[in-house]
Amino acid sequence: MTDKRTVYICDKSYIDYKKFDSYTSKKIYFVSRLKDNAKFKEAIDLSITQCTKAQPLLPAGSTIIGTPW
Repeated sequence: MTDKRTVYICDKSYIDYKKFDSYTSKKIYFVSRLKDNAKFKEAIDLSITQCTKAQPLLPAGSTIIGTPW
Protein backbone atom coordinates (compact mmCIF):
# COMPACT_ATOMS: atom_id res chain seq x y z
CA MET A 1 0.00 0.00 0.00
CA THR A 2 1.55 3.33 -1.04
CA ASP A 3 -1.11 6.02 -0.91
CA LYS A 4 -0.19 9.67 -1.27
CA ARG A 5 -1.19 11.99 1.58
CA THR A 6 -0.38 9.14 3.95
CA VAL A 7 2.36 8.89 6.57
CA TYR A 8 3.63 5.36 7.05
CA ILE A 9 5.14 4.40 10.39
CA CYS A 10 7.68 1.58 10.33
CA ASP A 11 9.32 -0.28 13.19
CA LYS A 12 13.12 -0.15 13.20
CA SER A 13 13.25 -3.90 12.69
CA TYR A 14 11.81 -3.24 9.22
CA ILE A 15 14.43 -1.20 7.42
CA ASP A 16 14.36 -1.28 3.63
CA TYR A 17 16.34 1.70 2.35
CA LYS A 18 15.52 1.01 -1.32
CA LYS A 19 11.81 1.07 -0.46
CA PHE A 20 12.31 4.27 1.56
CA ASP A 21 14.10 5.85 -1.44
CA SER A 22 11.18 4.82 -3.64
CA TYR A 23 8.72 6.37 -1.18
CA THR A 24 10.72 9.59 -1.07
CA SER A 25 10.83 9.88 -4.88
CA LYS A 26 7.02 9.45 -4.97
CA LYS A 27 6.50 11.99 -2.15
CA ILE A 28 5.17 9.28 0.17
CA TYR A 29 6.06 10.11 3.75
CA PHE A 30 7.23 7.71 6.44
CA VAL A 31 8.57 7.64 9.98
CA SER A 32 10.95 5.01 11.31
CA ARG A 33 13.13 4.74 14.38
CA LEU A 34 16.81 4.51 13.54
CA LYS A 35 18.81 1.40 14.23
CA ASP A 36 21.67 1.86 16.68
CA ASN A 37 24.29 1.62 13.91
CA ALA A 38 22.53 3.93 11.42
CA LYS A 39 24.67 6.56 9.71
CA PHE A 40 22.90 9.76 8.76
CA LYS A 41 23.40 13.40 7.86
CA GLU A 42 20.94 16.03 9.07
CA ALA A 43 19.44 17.72 6.02
CA ILE A 44 17.35 20.41 7.72
CA ASP A 45 16.47 21.38 11.27
CA LEU A 46 12.73 21.87 11.89
CA SER A 47 11.11 23.33 14.96
CA ILE A 48 8.81 21.11 17.02
CA THR A 49 5.13 21.55 16.20
CA GLN A 50 2.70 21.73 19.10
CA CYS A 51 -0.73 20.13 18.89
CA THR A 52 -3.81 21.64 20.56
CA LYS A 53 -7.56 21.15 20.19
CA ALA A 54 -7.71 24.51 18.42
CA GLN A 55 -4.83 23.57 16.10
CA PRO A 56 -4.63 19.77 15.63
CA LEU A 57 -1.85 18.12 13.66
CA LEU A 58 -4.31 15.97 11.69
CA PRO A 59 -7.46 17.16 9.95
CA ALA A 60 -10.76 16.20 11.57
CA GLY A 61 -11.88 12.79 10.33
CA SER A 62 -8.35 11.48 9.74
CA THR A 63 -7.95 7.74 10.19
CA ILE A 64 -4.96 5.94 11.68
CA ILE A 65 -4.65 2.33 10.52
CA GLY A 66 -2.08 -0.24 11.62
CA THR A 67 -0.94 -2.19 8.57
CA PRO A 68 1.30 -5.28 8.60
CA TRP A 69 4.09 -5.08 6.04
